[in-house]
Amino acid sequence: MFDKEKMKDYLENIAIPRAIGTQGNRIAVQRSQRIFEKVGLKVNLQEFLCNHFYSIWFLRIFLGSLISLIILTKYQLSGKNWYFFLAAYSILFALFIFVQNNHDKAIWGKKIRAKNVIAIPNRPENSRSHEMVADNNINIVISAHIDSKSQTFTQKQRAIWIGIVIVIFSVAIPLSLVFIVITIFREIPLINDVLFWVLIGDLFLFFLFFLLNQSGNKSPGALDNGTGMVVIFSIAEYIQRKIDKEPDFGKNLNFWFCLFNCEEFGQIGTINWIKSKQEILDPRNTWVFNFDMPGSRRDEGVTVYKTEGLLKKEICPPCQDLITKTAQEKNIPLQYTQIIVGKTDRIPFAKKGFRAVDFGSDKAIQWGHSEGDKIKNANFEILEKNCKLLFHIIESLNEG
Repeated sequence: MFDKEKMKDYLENIAIPRAIGTQGNRIAVQRSQRIFEKVGLKVNLQEFLCNHFYSIWFLRIFLGSLISLIILTKYQLSGKNWYFFLAAYSILFALFIFVQNNHDKAIWGKKIRAKNVIAIPNRPENSRSHEMVADNNINIVISAHIDSKSQTFTQKQRAIWIGIVIVIFSVAIPLSLVFIVITIFREIPLINDVLFWVLIGDLFLFFLFFLLNQSGNKSPGALDNGTGMVVIFSIAEYIQRKIDKEPDFGKNLNFWFCLFNCEEFGQIGTINWIKSKQEILDPRNTWVFNFDMPGSRRDEGVTVYKTEGLLKKEICPPCQDLITKTAQEKNIPLQYTQIIVGKTDRIPFAKKGFRAVDFGSDKAIQWGHSEGDKIKNANFEILEKNCKLLFHIIESLNEG
């Protein structure tokens, strides 16, 4: 069904450093456009503005301000100035929420032009127009991100560092609450001070991580996210060939093959595309399959992220049911994992109520955001299985 040698050619073509705003990123966009057009798809380049303030500076400024304010509160708070501190905390968190909700707007820092690459099948003239989306049609969005980046710490090191911070918080905060209750009856200043500085130290560790974790353009991005792009190229070509042979295939499906840019800056390309299609895409009849770092050489099967966060919230139960059922029916090895830290292009869809799920690899994070993210770490057997499973899912949706 899928040619592993062609997959390797695709990856060799795009596994170049391609951080936002660089020549490598522009080359990756051009090559992606040519790959789609060569196999007969219609391609649209969506241009937008993004910036690096949110991704690079925002959390550093927020955490530094929060730590300073907490220390100042401990030693300067009194009955006369409590309103000042209340106002300061309110302003700080209001700014945090405002920037979080508006980080896709290029109003912060240096403006950078970027492009999404969006492809749709080229249907015969006697078939309906792809842009005429009926209410009862099913939209299938298959996505991956284009941009790569290198950082001081790999994704695995980031996960370990943040994991330590979370463990300290999870222990220190309950202890603090206990001693707050105890001090109502008996003052124990030493213990209170120790717990206070433990929490401040933990916040400082978090701050230090973001301060030291400098971004660059040294990673070839073979796994993050070259392999994801390869899946999109491969499934898009296969669907187009299928439509060429069987014009009625997927006549009630609208396919969107999306390569989003600026994912590393906060999924800005995805947010812009969703806004541009808000009158067309209805969350009730749209499925989103996002591929972020699938197919590492250490994978033994297709990997799907089933839960996220410390509370292990399940990601899109309808998606999980569909994927599990299809994998079992087609005898495709499937394994589940959890997202603890980090965000993908699935997040903006999920926030808007879309059924969205991530395919990836928890084993790939040891190379992510590093110069070691090379083609030799890709597993083309697993990438082929990702494509097969995705196509069988599409067949299932096509059959209703």
